[in-house]
Amino acid sequence: MQKRRVTSPDGSKWIVGRRWLLHPPRYFGFRFGVDKNEPGYEPPLKPAVERKPAPTRSPTPPVVRYKARSGPPERKTSRGGSSGGWSGGWGGSWGGFGGGGGSGGGRSSGGGSRGSSGGGKRGSSGGGKRGGGGGGGGGGAFGALLAALLNVLKWVAIVAAVIAVASFVVFVLIPALVFLVHYVAFWILVAASMLYRVLSGRPWIVEMEEADGYRVQSWRVAGWTESKAVIDEIAAAVRAGVEPEPSGAEPVEIVNAEA
Repeated sequence: MQKRRVTSPDGSKWIVGRRWLLHPPRYFGFRFGVDKNEPGYEPPLKPAVERKPAPTRSPTPPVVRYKARSGPPERKTSRGGSSGGWSGGWGGSWGGFGGGGGSGGGRSSGGGSRGSSGGGKRGSSGGGKRGGGGGGGGGGAFGALLAALLNVLKWVAIVAAVIAVASFVVFVLIPALVFLVHYVAFWILVAASMLYRVLSGRPWIVEMEEADGYRVQSWRVAGWTESKAVIDEIAAAVRAGVEPEPSGAEPVEIVNAEA
């Protein structure tokens, strides 16, 4: 739409362009992680300022300080000999006690052999007769649990699919349809306005609007090419920090929404 976005030396941002009844269409739906590309603003026209480099200084070496010792270094004495003797004495005494318990271990091992043989005769035969029924009951319970789990997962998948479809319709499909209708209507209006102004000779309205919308200035100029030249002239004045006074344009005050 041939709009100029410029910045004045005081940091305020302005938009200079022709006035239309509708604003350009915008998409308000979900963007799938794609950020909206905001248009950039032209920087102000400021004279170049020469900056002299700061004088460099040679680094000063750090001050080294020495501290004198007050006496000879201390010597640490180890007391490992006494502890080693105690450990050796206690180890020997405990070893003596352990040796005495060897004969008792032989008896317990013998008794264990008899118990194990007896258990083998009775425990193995009894376990073989009763083990089959327990295996069949465990398999039936596992199958029922697996079937219930699959049924729950099926309903969870159905609910997730319904939520996904509803979210796509609300956040993507409906905003896309609104954007398409607005886009088509906007360009139809632009073409009709251009044709009407060319045939009737009605002038264009060029606006200089601040980005926050608080200050607006307007001019009336006839002709499409002339309005483009006025836009460039106003944008250059704003970037230079001077009051715009475009040639061949008449200042006007917009009271209502009709251009």
